[in-house]
Amino acid sequence: MKAIRHQIVLLIAVFALGLSAYAEESASTIMQRCADKFKATPALTARFAIANTAKPVSGTFTMSRSRFRLSTPPMSIWYDGKTQWTYIADNKEVNISEPTREELIESNPFEVITSFNSHYRCRKLKSAAGTNVIELTPKSPGQAIAIAKITISKATGWPTAISVTFDGGNSTSVAIADIKPVESLPAQTFTFDKKEFPNAEIVDLR
Repeated sequence: MKAIRHQIVLLIAVFALGLSAYAEESASTIMQRCADKFKATPALTARFAIANTAKPVSGTFTMSRSRFRLSTPPMSIWYDGKTQWTYIADNKEVNISEPTREELIESNPFEVITSFNSHYRCRKLKSAAGTNVIELTPKSPGQAIAIAKITISKATGWPTAISVTFDGGNSTSVAIADIKPVESLPAQTFTFDKKEFPNAEIVDLR
């Protein structure tokens, strides 16, 4: 009888460890599938809303591989894979920079997804019906993000919300809607065109 009990306990322990490993693998699999969708899509457009600011902000986002364009009433950003142009509507000023990966995360809400495997550990959190919520924490110190929570639709595999807490304590939450794959876009989509903003002051920070 004792030997049988030991075998049962051993089987339960092995089963529990197997479930734990599966849960961890499941979080990684969900994130990887989402990241792969971005990498496999030539270009996409989306709508987004940022609620936890002094004034709620909504806008549109266009992305093609590493390039993106973000448009909101107070600010617009173009990034061509190397150079970033940030237009501030209030003072009609354009800042030109070559952002680091950490700086890109603050501009591109999807950067944390496409780079998750290299920089973050992930685990699955309790989720509402029809979604998976994955928590990301940095693998090494010194990362711009302390914690990120990605809500992913089970039906589409696309993210529907991203909540980020930066290492300085600031946080932001972005709701995402209407992600639509589109055909490849011309390079000028992701570069600032001074003709559209003839009165803008150019500030080169490179």
